[in-house]
Amino acid sequence: MLKRSLFSLLGLIISLSTIHPSSSSANGGTDCAACVLLVSLTEQLAQVHATDIVTAADKLCSYLPSPLNVACRAVLNEYGQALIDLVEKHETADLICHDIGICTQDPNKDFCHLYPLPSSFNEREYLANRPAAYRLHPTKKFNVCDLPGVKDLCDGINRVSDHKPIQDSDDDGFSGDVNVLRGAFWKGRDCEDKNPIYYPGRVAIDSDKIADSNCNGIHGVDPTSGVPYEDLYCNKTQQRGIVILGDSAAAHFRIPENYLMAEVLDENTFEDILTLLTNEGDWPMLSSTTAISKENKWPHSIHGPIDSLYIRLREHNLCNHRDYQNIGVNGARSSTMNDIVKTLARRRPFDKPQIVFLSLIGNDVCNGHVDDTIAHMTTPPEFGNNTMVTLKYLDTVLPNGSSVLISGLADGRVLWDLLSKRYHPIGQLNRDVKYPDLYEFLNCLEVSPCSGWMSNNATLRNFTSERAANLSVVAQSIAKTAKFANFNLHYVDFDIHAIIKMWQAQGGEAWEVIEPVDGFHPGQIAQALSAEYMWDQLKMYPNVLGPVNPNNNKIKEVFGDQGGH
Repeated sequence: MLKRSLFSLLGLIISLSTIHPSSSSANGGTDCAACVLLVSLTEQLAQVHATDIVTAADKLCSYLPSPLNVACRAVLNEYGQALIDLVEKHETADLICHDIGICTQDPNKDFCHLYPLPSSFNEREYLANRPAAYRLHPTKKFNVCDLPGVKDLCDGINRVSDHKPIQDSDDDGFSGDVNVLRGAFWKGRDCEDKNPIYYPGRVAIDSDKIADSNCNGIHGVDPTSGVPYEDLYCNKTQQRGIVILGDSAAAHFRIPENYLMAEVLDENTFEDILTLLTNEGDWPMLSSTTAISKENKWPHSIHGPIDSLYIRLREHNLCNHRDYQNIGVNGARSSTMNDIVKTLARRRPFDKPQIVFLSLIGNDVCNGHVDDTIAHMTTPPEFGNNTMVTLKYLDTVLPNGSSVLISGLADGRVLWDLLSKRYHPIGQLNRDVKYPDLYEFLNCLEVSPCSGWMSNNATLRNFTSERAANLSVVAQSIAKTAKFANFNLHYVDFDIHAIIKMWQAQGGEAWEVIEPVDGFHPGQIAQALSAEYMWDQLKMYPNVLGPVNPNNNKIKEVFGDQGGH
């Protein structure tokens, strides 16, 4: 996941190829994209503070927390003199990254650039004469993940490639003290991580007279009646948990826009960068399905309303406390979900029913294969077969009485419609980079998260949406006809246009619903409004939610907040 240089380490944050990995890339791929953005940011920081490029780079390093600041200065020591020389020659960020050997030139590929090339630029002449002294020999390239401290960070991120908690002492699928690395930000906190029969969502053991076996914060015996509180307040209230099986939109991928805006960079900007890295670039604790609280604990990285289906389901029945699972995986599509679904932590007959959202809104039509993007899209028969494999597996593990809601794909043409005339955060200071510039740059490097929608080719954008609509029809058909022993199956639309209208009705601008840095994912506003939209969809199926728990106020009186998230 993390490769050979700081450009790759920070590329996890600012380069989009890590969201939707492609087997192909060109001209340096991820590293090149990250290098160009980082060099641009450093040049802008020098401009804002009226200083030289190395002083600006050192300032950028100083803003990073340990151990990233160590890695940053190691890279600065390696490239500092080259940056000085090349900036004095008025090289663009693209040419600088070529000059130092991070961006390369593949045979028979276009020369990739984010910024306009100088009018006098001649590709053949440039490639023949670029300063070889600055280009690192492959054997000399250092591995930033070998640096003290950074190695631990890299190892931790790599160890969650199976999408399971890095800390799970009792191997029940839930983490105790660790929030990140697929921990309690992703699944409800394990209240006893050394006991495999204690975890969120299970049926209470002996009515939880003594201990809180299901981690919902309710245990003990009412001194007046002698009845266990679990029986008194929770039994017969149709408890259930909430799960999202999805992609990077479900996991809530987000790169804070201030990371790429030199005009606002300060010592607080990267306060949450280690949380971001160890969450794989995702914010599940603020997502539409599994946001754990409406309180924003990350104000330097995210802003906007917070809401989720879990928050609403918990308020609906406080006995559902901590019963949530976000199994969103960056790049997931219907074929990979057949393996990802196996990380769902539910054990029949020991556990309570679940509401499961199967939500893959784009990757079956999105990829970075620019030359043959259509050939790499999932076909309707493939999508149908993949979906049935996932659903059949769910039928073997979900407790009886569960519900599964399968969503359709998005209409991604909205991205171009809303953003094509707007400046990207990296281009706002000097008004020199718009979203189409970024889209084409990533397409040229073959690391775009979606070359079908993030393209200036209207015919391709329309075809991509047509294929997405065809796959949604398959999902609808499965929901109407397929029957399963342990859950009811329903279809819900993912209607980004409805969410935009909801935001506009509140006085917002339509473009604000899209993540500003990647220009692709639903942003925080869209996440919160999606929770409201999907909750209204759930109300169409009363059997899914169950009744409101009439004992909610009594639970609050006795147990307060039930122990936090």
